[in-house]
Amino acid sequence: MRRTSFTIAILAALLAAPPAAQAETDPYCAWVTSRAEADAAVLVAPELIGSAGLVNAGTSITGDANVAFDAGVRLTFGLRYDFMQLYRGLATLRAGDADCRRHVAQRALEAFLEAGRSAGAGEAAAAQLEVLEELLPRAEERLRRVRDEVEAGRAGIEELHATQLRVADLRNRAADARLAAERYDAGGAGERSLAELRRAYLEADAALEAAEADVREATAWEVGIRGGYDQVIGLERELPVFAVLSVGWSFGQPFQQAALRRAAEARGAWIGAAEDGVLGRAQALQNELETLRRIERQRLDEAKVLLADVESRLEAVEGLKSSRLRRLADSLFFEWARLRVEEAGLRARLRALDELLGS
Repeated sequence: MRRTSFTIAILAALLAAPPAAQAETDPYCAWVTSRAEADAAVLVAPELIGSAGLVNAGTSITGDANVAFDAGVRLTFGLRYDFMQLYRGLATLRAGDADCRRHVAQRALEAFLEAGRSAGAGEAAAAQLEVLEELLPRAEERLRRVRDEVEAGRAGIEELHATQLRVADLRNRAADARLAAERYDAGGAGERSLAELRRAYLEADAALEAAEADVREATAWEVGIRGGYDQVIGLERELPVFAVLSVGWSFGQPFQQAALRRAAEARGAWIGAAEDGVLGRAQALQNELETLRRIERQRLDEAKVLLADVESRLEAVEGLKSSRLRRLADSLFFEWARLRVEEAGLRARLRALDELLGS
């Protein structure tokens, strides 16, 4: 009895403990965990039992003597504890926690799906902005040099206008990249990969199914103890107490096990096959992002080849004194700047896609 009382005290402390952090911040988690605690509180606690009734006259064996007694009132009261109810209560708590975790995982997946199609856009914009901020001073220096040459009569007004347009294009791209970096940074897909989010959802769903199955399985068994006071009024007994251990098993338990296994298999198949469900939409997004990654990787390979070619040509003509070659150098510089910005964005987006896809 001391061990049982200690166990009950521990369970009471667990049920009275503050809710988890998720339950404190998420209304759904607060609902399901509080409901589970309410159900478990009754299941894990001992029951107070009692009865009163009339018994017929008869003979009671007390010690070495047979004692006859007339009809009288029989009083019984005490405590009853069912260890399978304890098992059901703990499984109910696990089901509430798993339900909460599945809800949190589903919300994370939904948030990823909402922002997933723009995955890597914020990182790409930030990388492009960094390169543009590095290149703009050099572009403006070239614009000043062309303006000086126009004033000195060594360059035409058309060349100045062309250079102004190219510098203005770089400024506009920098402004657009800054806005995109801020916008996508505020609503990004998160730090966890899509594979991690799907795994968390499936694990929580499997834990919920297992806990609910444990609750159902416990109904097929009974392992309990009863004890207390038992007395017939008018009959003297030295020790009017009783203690009973009871064990029960349902013949339906093997059929229940088979049905629970079929239910778990069907649940997994249903979740995986539902195209409009969160996992179906997550799979569709993964396929879309993998296609995007292949395209972006091909674009990056092409950009690197072009960038290397333009860079080598720019190095060959940079610094030469001929005005014709200087105009060629300016043209190559702005083409090189465009390719550098494009390459930086592609590299950053591919890194982000690799992280989000978990590979």
